[in-house]
Amino acid sequence: MSLIADPGLAADGAARIAWTRANMPLLAALKDEFAAERPFAGRKLGVCIHVEPKTAVLVEVLRAGGCELAITGSPATTDDGTAAFLAAQDGVTVFALKADDMEAHLAHIERVLDTEPSFLLDNGADLISSAVRRGLTIEFATEETTSGGNRLKAEMQGHVPFPVVVIDDSPLKRLIENQYGVGPTVVEGFMRA
Repeated sequence: MSLIADPGLAADGAARIAWTRANMPLLAALKDEFAAERPFAGRKLGVCIHVEPKTAVLVEVLRAGGCELAITGSPATTDDGTAAFLAAQDGVTVFALKADDMEAHLAHIERVLDTEPSFLLDNGADLISSAVRRGLTIEFATEETTSGGNRLKAEMQGHVPFPVVVIDDSPLKRLIENQYGVGPTVVEGFMRA
């Protein structure tokens, strides 16, 4: 059972997700391919990334591939409308509220792991760290962030018994996201302030 702020926000989330979906043609093509091939049929994915419209589109692609998901966000980064929309989808369990603090976040991590996922998609290495601490059998994981990658390399090196792809280690991610995504966003944030 999902834990979200308000199921009534699903329509609001759906509108933002529809706009986002319309502007993500590569994921749309991948969704069609996954729907035909169903590469994740019968598999469970534990997710800890920002619960926002872009994430919802990714979840739709993974669901098209047959994957069941349990998802949580990071403290104060959840879009409650997106969480409500996702919680209404078959095969998706959501533990995320914008009002979450660190204590709630860590409890949600445990709830996600209670679903016994085969794979992990993480943002900050909290999910991976907790899975290792609990001795769960995980086939593989991804870690999105620089901080999570650093945590895996410094604190957990040699203790993670499953392969982890650190997305931030990719030169393409550094070039595209850092130079054309994060960099301009930082400048824009200063300008707006």
